[in-house]
Amino acid sequence: MSGGERLWVTGRYGLTRARVLSLLAAHGVRVRLHGVAVNAERVVEYAELRSSGVGHEEIAARFGVSPGGLYRAIRKHREASLSPHPP
Repeated sequence: MSGGERLWVTGRYGLTRARVLSLLAAHGVRVRLHGVAVNAERVVEYAELRSSGVGHEEIAARFGVSPGGLYRAIRKHREASLSPHPP
C-alpha cells in the first residue's frame, strides 16, 4: 500500500496513521515506510523484464512503487555497488 492510499484511508475513515498501519500489519499487508526496498534480486529482475520489452512504468506497477521511486532505488543500488568498499 502506498503512502497516498494510506492517507486516503486515514481521511476517509477518521483513523490515525498508527491505527491504519497496525490494521494493515495485522492483515498481512506489506507497507513501505521509507523508500523502495531494492535488493540485488530486484535489480536483476528489473533488468530481465526491461530486456524482454516490459516498460519501466509497468515494472514499477508490478513492484508496487512509483516509476520515479523505482528509478531512484535502482540508481542508488547501482551507485552503491560501484563505490569502492573499505578493505
